[in-house]
Amino acid sequence: IAVNKLAEYSEQFTFNSTEAKRQDIVYDIDNAYWTVVSLKHKQRLSNSYLDLVRKLDSDVNKMINEGVATRSDGLKVDVKVNEAEMMQTQVDDGLSLAKMYLCQLCGLSIDENITLADEDKDNLNLVEAQYNKDMQTAMDMRPELKMLQNSVDMSKEVTK
Repeated sequence: IAVNKLAEYSEQFTFNSTEAKRQDIVYDIDNAYWTVVSLKHKQRLSNSYLDLVRKLDSDVNKMINEGVATRSDGLKVDVKVNEAEMMQTQVDDGLSLAKMYLCQLCGLSIDENITLADEDKDNLNLVEAQYNKDMQTAMDMRPELKMLQNSVDMSKEVTK
């Protein structure tokens, strides 16, 4: 009887282990998805900032030619343009790496150019989740805790 129960607990342990891995993968994919969406929005912001700084650079250069601004002002704006270009490069690189990571998690080719449903949306309608504040229910649903309980039950059966 003890060996049969031990086999049953071992089967439950394996099921809970699989469920824990599945939840980890879903969490990683969800995290990577929203990272890509966030970086896409940062890329648009970076592009608009770079356009703004370039316009300022053009205006300052015109002001220098007219004698209203100094060369020092022009150099300060040039530094800001360089910083904006560097920031844009960092965002572009981060976006491509995040998309590669998402493709890897989903089993797609990392060279594939994907477009996510939420990355081009200006307004994201996020649904607030309704949480049950019952901690015992939350604890009972965690596969890691179930695995620990299975381990305790298996050790009791081994002792028997």
